Amino acid sequence: MKQNNNNIFKFLVAASMILVNVLTCTFATFAWFSSSTQVDNSADHLIASHDTYIQSYEVFPYYTLPSGNVVGTYTFSTTATTTTDLGKFSLISSGYQIMIKVELTDYAASLVSLNLYSHTSASLFLGELDPITNQVKQLLVLNGNSLSSVVCFYAFTSDKVATITDVTSYYSVNLSDTCNVGGNAINFVSDNKLVTADPVIANYSNSRYIYFVIDYDKDLINAIYAANIGNPVISDTTNMDEYGNSYISYNSDFYFYIKKVDS
Repeated sequence: MKQNNNNIFKFLVAASMILVNVLTCTFATFAWFSSSTQVDNSADHLIASHDTYIQSYEVFPYYTLPSGNVVGTYTFSTTATTTTDLGKFSLISSGYQIMIKVELTDYAASLVSLNLYSHTSASLFLGELDPITNQVKQLLVLNGNSLSSVVCFYAFTSDKVATITDVTSYYSVNLSDTCNVGGNAINFVSDNKLVTADPVIANYSNSRYIYFVIDYDKDLINAIYAANIGNPVISDTTNMDEYGNSYISYNSDFYFYIKKVDS
């Protein structure tokens, strides 16, 4: 799906939920660290708008190779989707990421330096500890947790996004080829606290297209669940599916935007 843009200058992930699946058993608080634990996200609205910089955008779902994916390589369908579901998370497999392709306007593509930023409206990182009590400042609750606490982003230049033609055509990116500032995944957390300034994900120069991947951050998720050991909501059965798995929901509270780098 290709969407045109006008008015507001940002990419917005809105009204979405991430569902953290913890097996309901005696040791449910430790279940996150098992391979069967999953996370699921549904982001229904990803809006890119501002006709000065952004012409359109498309969202591509993850594509799992029949032979299995190589560690450090993500693959995506070449068919754009009308939804932006991250899908179920597993510690031992991929398949939940989404890739966004942004087409810039002629003006934006001509600029020598553009930054891709991310912004969160969250007030703190869900794994942040109180320095005095060494207890987590805000316990996980059943609904309304901050999605910003568990995601990360990778950006790529066009030449690093390969189109592979096999039985099915698909896009392929190597995480080591990211153009992220610092060369690593970008998230909203530093030193176990929420960052105070919008992170610069990547810088682009004379580019027609910007690609970036939304992913789950395993280290952040592990930190949050380690800080919540003993929290009864982790094993609460209020949100239970037919398989006996209980869920905790997270609300989307971040967006992306592009800005010209001042000379």
